Amino acid sequence: MTPSLGLLVQSFFTDHLPVQKGLRQGSIRSYRDTVRLFLCFVSEQRGGSIASLTLDDLGFEQVLAFLKYLEQQRGNSVRTRNQRRAALNTFFSYLALRVLPFAVKGPGVFGVMAPAKGA
Repeated sequence: MTPSLGLLVQSFFTDHLPVQKGLRQGSIRSYRDTVRLFLCFVSEQRGGSIASLTLDDLGFEQVLAFLKYLEQQRGNSVRTRNQRRAALNTFFSYLALRVLPFAVKGPGVFGVMAPAKGA
């Protein structure tokens, strides 16, 4: 049985980042902010709540749209956008490790390139 997205998000923050990767609380908060923004963005695009999201709702197109939103709607700098992209890359890598079907769907996300500064 595939774990729910909620359980995967919880274990990402309670086990993977602090225990397996050894990140400090400040870094974990930064990842949390990114994942929260991303899930809010996707749920708004889907017209539902965050609680109703599933793994099928997450993918390459959503990440691209989110990164575009960060720059164009929120006015984030390229540096901030790239930091968010890196956090999502870690999150999607974790999902791919935990859920085999997602490993087939998720690799496209890893191909999102970071634009050069000033681009």
